[in-house]
Amino acid sequence: MTVHNRDGAAIDPGECDAIMLINAGVTHPHRPWLDRLADGSRLVLPITAAAPGASFGSGVAAKIVRRHSGLSAQVVGYVVIYSCTGVRDPELAAPLGKAWHQGAAQIEVRPPGSARAGRHMPSAFK
Repeated sequence: MTVHNRDGAAIDPGECDAIMLINAGVTHPHRPWLDRLADGSRLVLPITAAAPGASFGSGVAAKIVRRHSGLSAQVVGYVVIYSCTGVRDPELAAPLGKAWHQGAAQIEVRPPGSARAGRHMPSAFK
């Protein structure tokens, strides 16, 4: 096992069996993390909306698993955590925050149990 104690958005760890925890809130999964997951491996990360004027946010912990050429995702819990400055998209921040604060209790994935790596349209958060 190798542990990297640094900004995970700035390194290429090579192919991974698991990226168990990204310990800071992101607006989206970082594409290189998804690309480096081996078949059957998993990534657990907090997807959060930052609190206005604060360095932390709230949202959900999501587990993403690579199966062959696809990804599956599920919410595993709720979190309040510091923000990851390297993996926050300012265009996603406002609609993501609006979705959380309007009581969105789930991340909608289509088809059920699947996830995609590309950008979502802003309408996905309405």
